[in-house]
Parts: sequence; structure tokens; C-alpha cells
Amino acid sequence: MPKDSIAASKEHSLVVTRDFISQPRIRTSGIDAKHTLCEFTGDILRTPVSEDMLGRVFNGSGKPIDRGPPVLAEDFLDIQGQPINPWCRIYPEEMIQTGISTIDVMNSIARGQKIPIFSAAGLPHNEIAAQICRQSGLVKNRDVMDQNEHDNFAIVFAAMGVNMETARFFKQDFEENGSMENVCLFLNFY
Repeated sequence: MPKDSIAASKEHSLVVTRDFISQPRIRTSGIDAKHTLCEFTGDILRTPVSEDMLGRVFNGSGKPIDRGPPVLAEDFLDIQGQPINPWCRIYPEEMIQTGISTIDVMNSIARGQKIPIFSAAGLPHNEIAAQICRQSGLVKNRDVMDQNEHDNFAIVFAAMGVNMETARFFKQDFEENGSMENVCLFLNFY
């Protein structure tokens, strides 16, 4: 098989390791079952990460879609994760203030925690998500008032199954309000 067809078929392949089979991380339309390869890699699926990802926009597979230069990976991290044992977790000490009083008082959020937003049609879920990204920051500790703590705060924002209008809304909102430099934006279109 020619080298270029191997590279093209890896784009549309299942990743099989000893323990699991990974579903394609892209749309399956256009995948030809006769020409799709299944490769035993002997390793888990990993994603490249770098601080250079801040301020950038990526698709659901982690590929840049903002017409910027490719991101050089500083590390490759396991995308699977493990179930968290509540007894073994590190006690959350760095709290995040969202600027929305009902969230801050009734549902405290710690650094590293995911904030899923579930909603119904017609409700302002996009505006609330954008507002959280604009206003969020670490709660200042009275004992340590170090300004460098704020510089060490970033948001990974993943919008799943959005249309182009919604994607444009988030990108434009983050850019206009100056929060894009601290956001790594993943947009998974439907």
C-alpha cells in the first residue's frame, strides 16, 4: 500500500489496544469499511498538550481550526482518565469564583473540576457559559495575596455538538472580552 494511503487511512481508523477499542473521534461519514485500517498500537490513545494551546481553537480531535500555526506538543496525555476514588482525591483548596452568585454560593467549584451545563431549547445556556469564562478566577486567599496566582489560571472550554452560529458566538465573545488568551477552545460541530 502506498505511504500516503496509510497516512490517510490512519485518520479514519479505530485505535485498538490490549484493553479497549476506541471509537472514531471524528464524524464517521466518508469512512469506507473496505479501506479502513485497524491497527494494534500497543499504547493508549494520547492527546498532545502545550501552553501554546491557550488562545487557540481546536476541533473535537484536537486539530487547530483557527488558521494558526500547528501547536508543538510539550507532552502527550492519556485521554481516558481513571474513575476518581473520592477517598484518594486531593482535598480541593483552590476555589473558583464564577461571578454568578447562585453557582458560587450553592455549588462551589474547585480548580480542575468540570462544569457541565445542561439546558433546554430557548434557555440562555450559551450566555451563561460565556459569562462563566469571562468572569471566572481563583478565589484570593487572605494569607497569600500573590498576583502570580491569577496568571496561572486557564479554562479548557469544550462545546459539543454546536452549530457554526454558536461556535462564532463563543469565539467572538471570548475575543471581545479579553478572556480568549486564557481559554483553550474545543468546538465539536454536528
